[in-house]
Amino acid sequence: MPHIIDIARRVLTPYVKNHNSGNAYEIWTSLVFLRRMGMTNKNFDELNEFFTEIEHADIKPSKNGNKGTLTAVERIKKIPVGKGLVFDDMKIVDLKNATQDDEEGTGDLILICENNDMLKISIAEGAASKVTAVKKCLTNAAATRMGCTEQDIEQIKALEKGSSKDDKNAELVKKYGEDQSTWPKRPKTDVAKKPWICSKPADYYAFVNKKTWKIRFFKIGDCPINKDTWNPTIKINSVFIETYNESKMISKTQIKFNNGVGTSMRKWNLVADLNYLFGIKHLPEMDLK
Repeated sequence: MPHIIDIARRVLTPYVKNHNSGNAYEIWTSLVFLRRMGMTNKNFDELNEFFTEIEHADIKPSKNGNKGTLTAVERIKKIPVGKGLVFDDMKIVDLKNATQDDEEGTGDLILICENNDMLKISIAEGAASKVTAVKKCLTNAAATRMGCTEQDIEQIKALEKGSSKDDKNAELVKKYGEDQSTWPKRPKTDVAKKPWICSKPADYYAFVNKKTWKIRFFKIGDCPINKDTWNPTIKINSVFIETYNESKMISKTQIKFNNGVGTSMRKWNLVADLNYLFGIKHLPEMDLK
């Protein structure tokens, strides 16, 4: 088993140059696992300079998800040191960060088991207070792979055109300046093009409560929907795109621009009913209470 400090450096190094708004929850969950694996206060103190570097990584006040890293470390140091991490009855010997690796799908953190099996965990903010009604943003509903016809897409495009281009450009100028060549773009990835409805996005979900920092863990089952016979209905309801399987609404996405940054509003905020799609199972013994 690698030394705990080596694991900590490897799993947290991607955040040195990454300050996405959701980082705080990924960093916190990683710290919790490290503590359970046996990382001591002395180990944390040895990495103080490293944690400081993460805290101040390329700070942009509007989207600095690394802010609070040092506070998180101090909070973790008050939790009892673990004697080893057993997750869902499997002994964990190493961690891998996958949040910047598109080949890993929506998994953010990978737990490496003693037998070399890998468990992918997707981490997000959320209380997930109702175990029987777990919902999470997954992917783009308005795509042909989700059952949209060309007519559906044209209707969605018509809604998009209803937003003033001048307004959108003004927002971009305000955020990034007059030079349009400097405006950030979101690249398309192979993973983004893969069907998702019948494939698990990860093995587990970790929902972090942003007020209490409690974590709830859920195991993701296999999708019971037959991908060969599934015939979804896409409905446009005002500014929402809704996906139905027969009479059951399984996802809903609000049409709006992703911070105005050169991307279509047809790719934003799909919230899916995970219990219906995958049969979510709560793992209360793993929760950070």
